[in-house]
Amino acid sequence: MRKNTFILIIGIFILSLQTFAQCNINGLQSDYCVGDDPVILSGNLPGGIFSGPGVSNSVFDPAIAGVGTHQIQYINTSSYVISQMGVFAPLAAIGTTVTLADDQVSGVLPIGFTFNFYGTNYTQFYVSSNGFITFSAAQPDGCCIGQSIPDASAPNNLITFAWADLYPPGSGNIKYYTTGVAPNRKLIMTFTNIPLCCNGIPNVTSQVILYETSYIIEVHTTAANLSTSTMGVENSSGTIASAVTGRNRQAFNITNDYVRFDPICNTLITVSVNNPPTVTLTPFADICENSDPFTLSGGLPVGGVYSGNAVSNGMYDPTLAGPGTDTIYYTYTLNGSCAVTVFDTIIVHTKPQVSIIGLIDSVCINAASIILQGAPAGGTFAGSGVNSGVFYPDSAGEGITTITYDYIDANGCENSISQEITVLPLPDFGATISGKDTVCQNELGIGFNVNPIVNATNYTWITPLGANIIAGNNTNSVTIDFANNAVSGDIKVFGSNNCGNADTAIFPVFVKPLPIASFTYSSSNDTAIFTNTSSNNTSSLWSFGDTSSSSNAASPSHIYKYNTSYTVMLTVTNDCGTDTVSQIVNINGIGIHKYTNATNNIRLYPKPSNGIIHLNYTAEKGKTFFIKVLDMTGRTVYSKSEKSINNEYNLSIDLEKNSPGMYMLMFNDGISNYSEKIILK
Repeated sequence: MRKNTFILIIGIFILSLQTFAQCNINGLQSDYCVGDDPVILSGNLPGGIFSGPGVSNSVFDPAIAGVGTHQIQYINTSSYVISQMGVFAPLAAIGTTVTLADDQVSGVLPIGFTFNFYGTNYTQFYVSSNGFITFSAAQPDGCCIGQSIPDASAPNNLITFAWADLYPPGSGNIKYYTTGVAPNRKLIMTFTNIPLCCNGIPNVTSQVILYETSYIIEVHTTAANLSTSTMGVENSSGTIASAVTGRNRQAFNITNDYVRFDPICNTLITVSVNNPPTVTLTPFADICENSDPFTLSGGLPVGGVYSGNAVSNGMYDPTLAGPGTDTIYYTYTLNGSCAVTVFDTIIVHTKPQVSIIGLIDSVCINAASIILQGAPAGGTFAGSGVNSGVFYPDSAGEGITTITYDYIDANGCENSISQEITVLPLPDFGATISGKDTVCQNELGIGFNVNPIVNATNYTWITPLGANIIAGNNTNSVTIDFANNAVSGDIKVFGSNNCGNADTAIFPVFVKPLPIASFTYSSSNDTAIFTNTSSNNTSSLWSFGDTSSSSNAASPSHIYKYNTSYTVMLTVTNDCGTDTVSQIVNINGIGIHKYTNATNNIRLYPKPSNGIIHLNYTAEKGKTFFIKVLDMTGRTVYSKSEKSINNEYNLSIDLEKNSPGMYMLMFNDGISNYSEKIILK
């Protein structure tokens, strides 16, 4: 019995706790044909073991497996996954007794089947008195406490369930046996009531179960109270291990405990090996290159796949194939593995080449019928307005008509060609002009229009004298200026196209004349009598050329205050406008006595004058007076308003800028008027 142990911890390999892992088998299909070539298998986690019917050295041979359903297994024991989620359910602790002294490893014991552990197959095992089993001979007994695994130092290649300084001679027993039927046998090895060294107090009751085929390891512990112990698995080199959490050279006290060690992956795949099916294909009929695509059929059993030139998704397209002979293949696959292919040919005939001869692009609806011609001869024409190979435009009606020529050759191949012909209509009738029915002479920019005439390509407008089209000619909307000489009459328009004219629309227009102003006059003394000789006017307005108000009398008379010349203007109006005429009216018969003249109070000098006139006025202080100088047209050339601040007022009037001639000075002091002629040299 060794009480001192040197322990070298070289590393720890920790796997996460998870359920039984799955893996993939590469290169294995679900279905095979019995004559298929052998396939090499591989796992996504290399290093595992393949087994099953037809499997040898990682090769699956469908012929060796034979027709039927088979299960192929891949197990990888290169590492293990720990699970503690199972049910504590130890089996009966019976079988062969293993008698061990303190710190002793048993002799070789039979497993009863082949068990793969860390990638190596074993048929025998050894039991250590210190709570583990190993698959390698000459391993130390592991006294006296459990190592921390992985650990390269011996013992290795072991399954430890309660690695501690146990003492089988103290009490209890160790038994093992193999039970079940291949390939589902189990090895059960049980420590029952084994104490710690060195007494007889039961301390450990634990059972290890090894499963054939799945290579699962289970540990069912009824009781284990250990101060320093290890529970887990470790490979033969001590480099890879899976230790239960909290039980890797640690104290643990457990009862009714379940632990399972699953290989890193374990996959079972079912494959089927089938006999090849009997496949037939019905011969195909000849077709034409312009036939519609059709679904291929005639392959038995149904459900196969067609392939070949111009074949897609079971459809054959003669247009895509073109003239010639194509081989069509039919492949039927049984259960996705046994494929048999048969074939037949399709003959594709060239389509006939056809044409329509001499058909024009357009024709008027009132044109004569057209005899149709096609090549090769012997086909048939169809379309609106077509009857027995003749096209009737009026029967087809206006618009685009499609004429089709169809021909069938000796192989039964049909081809056709179409050509459009446009039947041109006449313009519609019944257009109506809208616009002003009464206008004035000299009225500009007046619009007239008709709604667009259907089918018309041209518009022809006709206007009366003096009505001139300035915009929109040859359209359905025109703008007209009515000149001074415009007369009443009809505005006309008609639509036309290459096939003819429509009816003419007529719109009467009354043209109102412009007013013309004219007058004559006669005068006597201070009075002028005017005679209005205007025409076409409805009103008159007179301006007499002086400061008096205007008059709207037809032929007024007017009294003037001064002997001078006046510009008289007459403006006449009507609904169409205004006209103005003017004349110079001379008044020279007015006597000076007609005005109150305070000659004693006013003195002008010099007479005549070179441009400066002096005025002397004697009046009451503070009196307001007005002075104005007019030329002979009545235009004011000087004016002034003053208030006297003394009894005598002197004023110099500057007329130097005015032309030489006669002028009239007018003076008013609020009571009397004074006027006198002035001559400038």
